[in-house]
Amino acid sequence: MSAASTSRRLAPAGGATTDTAVAANNVVVAVAAGTTVYCTTDGSAIVTHTHTLSPTAKAENTNTLSPTATAYTAQATIAVTAAKLRVQCTAQNASGGLSQTAFLGWYKVPAPAAPAVVTTLTTTTITFTFSAPAVPQVTSYLAQEYDANGVAKGALLTVNTPAAAITVTGKAASVKYYFKFSAKGVGGTSAQSATVAITTPSKNSPLSTGTAVVTITNIKYTAAANGTGSLEVAGTRSDANAAIEVKNQDGTVLSVDKTVGPTFKTTAANLTVKPTAVRANGPNLNGVSLIYAVV
Repeated sequence: MSAASTSRRLAPAGGATTDTAVAANNVVVAVAAGTTVYCTTDGSAIVTHTHTLSPTAKAENTNTLSPTATAYTAQATIAVTAAKLRVQCTAQNASGGLSQTAFLGWYKVPAPAAPAVVTTLTTTTITFTFSAPAVPQVTSYLAQEYDANGVAKGALLTVNTPAAAITVTGKAASVKYYFKFSAKGVGGTSAQSATVAITTPSKNSPLSTGTAVVTITNIKYTAAANGTGSLEVAGTRSDANAAIEVKNQDGTVLSVDKTVGPTFKTTAANLTVKPTAVRANGPNLNGVSLIYAVV
């Protein structure tokens, strides 16, 4: 069940319970016939207990409802609009008696994490395809371009789900561009991702030289916690039997794919330095290939 449809049901007549970390968008307040349920959502105590000493030394106890409490005489739904919402309720019967506090909890609808992004490049366009986290639900993705000094430039680009791609046009070949990404959900907008530097290719794919055509369709770099990273390169080849070498820009071989078929996918792991650009070579390409930026 997605976060957008999640609700939490309170039953004030059932006694006190505590839930300290629950994700929900709605809190359903159940009201028994002949009772009134009072709830607060501002963090204040629903009931204040005041103990006084009478002149005759008889202990007395006064219960005072919070002035911010809302009264419900029928089932109602409280929308969780804040990242944190503390809901506390108590039921009062027809004679004025109060039940124990039925619920005290923080309802948390967190903002999503910054999205994972895969880029598809031409000499003049950059397409960002976003991958959503499992929870919470993402409602839109955002991309902001920056200059080399980290100053935002141009408009903030937004795409609403279920769409998950943004294409930036009007770029130049062999130029480095900088972007940061974020995701927006019910609980707010994520922090921006780290800056991603993207260099447009000098020529558009596919590149055909000799007897083979090699097209890179996806490049993804994933950083690991230990400081290393892995590079995944996928694409198509006109020769199903062609072995594919993925090389760094300096000519170092990063990975090799020797599978048979029209498509290939190969991964280079434990990289201590993130490649700035890579190329894929098939047989009879004579070392000539297109330079692709790495995400």
